[in-house]
Amino acid sequence: MDQITKEQVKNFPLDNERARISLIDGKYYVVVREHYFDKTLKASRTKTQYLGRIVDLVYYSMEEYHQKFKRNGQLRTPVIPTSSADGAASSTDVITLPKKRIRPTKRRVQNSIVDLAKVKNFPDNPYLKIVKKGEHIYVIKSEHYIKNGKRCENRRYVGKIVKNRFYTMEEYKQTFKRDGSLKDPKVKAKVKAKTTTSTSQVKE
Repeated sequence: MDQITKEQVKNFPLDNERARISLIDGKYYVVVREHYFDKTLKASRTKTQYLGRIVDLVYYSMEEYHQKFKRNGQLRTPVIPTSSADGAASSTDVITLPKKRIRPTKRRVQNSIVDLAKVKNFPDNPYLKIVKKGEHIYVIKSEHYIKNGKRCENRRYVGKIVKNRFYTMEEYKQTFKRDGSLKDPKVKAKVKAKTTTSTSQVKE
């Protein structure tokens, strides 16, 4: 399949300088890509935003495409209402096109593994989630992006919860061993003093 150019495509969004034509699985998409460096993974990542599709050298936004075409790429064929003897349209001849799926605006209520109200020093951030791996309880922040047409997730581990207390990953490594047992009590005292100092500075 030959590559096409913006100039060949009718209604191409030329006002968006970052819009690019991308051939994916034999289909032409118009996308915007954003490259960034992930400090956690220490690697370059790419976020892809799908603006629309190109069919027969005509650009359609994703919303327009879904209204005009089926999943298999065939044109939808809404039937024109026919009039009855009295001139009224027959409702049985009318095809209602599927409505765009509406995502819930409210965040899903997470089945909390722990009672966050009882967790000391837990960050005030509504986007943090709790996950449990074995005996360990982690606090993570998820970022979602589209790659090759699929929804992917990038998790950043913010900290851990031990005995109803939140520790950043740095504090946890300073306080506990790999097996979860406490390190030298002196180290714990230093971490506690550091946490107390940081808290007092924030309050001031």
